[in-house]
Amino acid sequence: MCTFLYECVSSSTPLENDSPIDTKRAKSRLLFVLVVHDQAVDAEPLCEQLRDLFIVREATVAFDALERLTGGQLACVVCMVGGAIRGKDFLRLVQHASPEHVSRLIIVDESAERDAADFVRGTGATFLPSTDVDEVIAVVRAVSARA
Repeated sequence: MCTFLYECVSSSTPLENDSPIDTKRAKSRLLFVLVVHDQAVDAEPLCEQLRDLFIVREATVAFDALERLTGGQLACVVCMVGGAIRGKDFLRLVQHASPEHVSRLIIVDESAERDAADFVRGTGATFLPSTDVDEVIAVVRAVSARA
């Protein structure tokens, strides 16, 4: 039986070109990535590419993001800083409400000052000073490999 959180892959599921299931890809499909961003921040290019590898959930309010940390196997949380979403504030919120997820948190902020980057790095979270989709995907893969 499948829930709405997971894509089901079974022996009766038709596969494209009848290719065998790649075990690593099948495993990653059961993991979800939570992308936290303000509505003013265009996260669609990132989410589109992440959907090829993971189940993607989005939250545009920091407190809503905390509620979405449960209910499945979390690969990582990508916090795209901008608008009402601030990296330091979101990190503090996760540290307080769900400290076990801090090591899976990626703060993406290309406009951050050095002290903000140092603050994030000192917590166990990952800081990425670039919004380049390929770079973010590479970091998501690295962090999710630890999940």
